[in-house]
Amino acid sequence: MDAEKINISGWKEKPRIISVVVDNPSWILPYAQKLIKEINKIGDRAALCLNHEQVKEGCVAFYLGCTNIVKLNILSRNSFNLVV
Repeated sequence: MDAEKINISGWKEKPRIISVVVDNPSWILPYAQKLIKEINKIGDRAALCLNHEQVKEGCVAFYLGCTNIVKLNILSRNSFNLVV
């Protein structure tokens, strides 16, 4: 993928805004909370989102074990969206 097609400018600048999304009462929730703590330790700003509306504009959104389809206007809030 061509770097001009994706927004990677400023990627190395901290703090990066990162959303960790778990949209259901999943077994993965404690691991998501641990991930957030580790991300914040390295100087970025990560937050847990329990529904899609809580996703902030930022660099990356991690969708962990989500069961609902995310609308395009939510996906467009971040440069990268990673679905696991």
